[in-house]
This record gives sequence, C-alpha cells and structure tokens, in this order.
Amino acid sequence: MTKKNNKNNNLFAFIRPSSYPIPPIRRKMEVAKDLGFDVKFIGARRKRNLLKNEVWQGFNIERLGIYYPGSSWYYLIGTPIFGIITAIWLIKNKPAIIHASDLEGIFGVKLYYILGGRSYIIYNIYDNYSLRYKVPKWMKNILNKIESGFGKCSDVVIVPDQTRLKLLLPWVPNQSVIIPNSTKDPGYKPLKINSKIKIFASGWLVEQRGYKILGELIKKNDKVELLICGEGTKNIKDYINTLPRTTFYGYLPQEEALKIGSNCDLIFAYYD
Repeated sequence: MTKKNNKNNNLFAFIRPSSYPIPPIRRKMEVAKDLGFDVKFIGARRKRNLLKNEVWQGFNIERLGIYYPGSSWYYLIGTPIFGIITAIWLIKNKPAIIHASDLEGIFGVKLYYILGGRSYIIYNIYDNYSLRYKVPKWMKNILNKIESGFGKCSDVVIVPDQTRLKLLLPWVPNQSVIIPNSTKDPGYKPLKINSKIKIFASGWLVEQRGYKILGELIKKNDKVELLICGEGTKNIKDYINTLPRTTFYGYLPQEEALKIGSNCDLIFAYYD
C-alpha cells in the first residue's frame, strides 16, 4: 500500500451511493479505524432532509450529489452524477486508500484513476448487477464486462464467494480476497412455535429476493407474521406496506436487525 504517493496518507474513504454504510461496510470501517486510519464514508442523498455532513455511530459521513430515491429513472440520473462528484472529491482529498462498493461505487473511482488519481483502490463486489437484476443472458454478459472493465483500476478485489469472481472472467484481478457477507453468530437459539409463526427477512428489497412470495404466504395463512427490514426499490417497499400482519422497519443497524431476527421462528432468504 506504500507504492502510491498521496497528500493525505491517513485518509481511508469508503464509497457507496447510499445514505449510510451497510453492515458489511461498517465492519470494514471499524477495522480501518482500529488500524489508526482517518475513516470517512462518502455516500449519496438517498433520503430527504439528511445533512450533508454527519457523525453516525462514531463515523464521519459526507453525502455528495443530488437527492434521488430508489426508483429506476431517478437512479439512472442520480448514480452517474454521484460518480462524477465523487471523482472531484477524490481529486481534492487524495485519500491513501479507497474502498468502493459495487459498480455504483467504483464508477467515480475509475474517473479519478483516468484523470491521474493514484490511491490504493479496493473494489468490493457485494452484489453483481447480472445477479441483482432479472435480465436476459446477453445483458448479463454485458453487465459482467462493464463490472470487470471498471474494476481494472483496482489493486485488490473483494468478493463474497468464488462464483462472483468467475463472473469477472476473462479478467483476473492482480489480487483477490473472498470475504463472505456473513455476520458474527449472535447466539441464536430455536424458539418454541407460538400461536403465530414469525418470519424475519432483511437485506436488499428488490423483486428477485422473494418478497412477493412472502406476501402470498401471509395472505393465505393468518397464523403467520412478517418482520422485514432493509433498503431497496420503492415498489417493493410500497408492496410490503400493504401486507397484513407485517412490520416493516426500513433500514436498521446490523445489531438491531440481528436482535429482531433472533426472536423470530424462521429466517427467510431467497435469490431468483
């Protein structure tokens, strides 16, 4: 990490166009902070009435770009703008290390690199576009090519499993690390089933994660309760809010989500 010269040799910037860092990013931020780095999360304005600068759970957050919610048209406009402004921020601040999450995060970092910026770049792929969205096979191939093309500016790539790494082929990163998106065991113990079965679901709220399957289940069985938390597309959040016997928490810190899940009977996870 010493091969590149920077004006700010202690700044570690975590980049993702969300209002707050998701739990896997926050865990990495905690590690960087423990190592003595000046940690900063560079996020986007995804919710109204948020401050540009905020201290959240001990971390500095700076939000760039325009406000844009999760709907597709706003997203297509807001994400490139966020990337351009991120590149400008990086040129100005020159962090020693950059951690960019997924294609939305690496876009601005790639521009910074093309314009001559030289920091140690970590490209962390949590969710490949070709897996996140239900698109034709030819479109999946294009998305994989785009992700690998943008990733070529990175010094190391982090993926949650070997499958995600294979999607980048024929490009092979100089260095790659597999870090599962799992969390520490919170000490979960099976509960006795009461009169109603509580099902917990969390994560990215999109069509492919099976929330409409849960919706059909709860509509047909009045002995089921749903507890859901996470962020995602507006149409899925609106759908969840119409379901009976369903509690939707929105975004929650990891500790709170784990506490809720540990008091449920079933944990739901589905990938289409």
